[in-house]
Amino acid sequence: MRFILEHYRTIIITLGVAHLVFAVLLLFMSNWLVHVNRILKKWISTQKISEALNSVRDIDEHIIRMRKVLGIISLGIGLLFILVFI
Repeated sequence: MRFILEHYRTIIITLGVAHLVFAVLLLFMSNWLVHVNRILKKWISTQKISEALNSVRDIDEHIIRMRKVLGIISLGIGLLFILVFI
């Protein structure tokens, strides 16, 4: 806990930069994100979850459609964190 209190600015800036990288990926590299999503689908199976819930939800289309809005919002939040906590 003491480490976090002493280095909170570094932690906040690091999280802000990671957030900005994610926002840039959403805006400009959406095809790469779709490829990563396909790879992760092979590793992380939702079959057992869908059997338990007895329904299948495919949110990929919604995320791809909203990627620019999500990217801009993420970019804004990341910049806000960096500007507020520096």
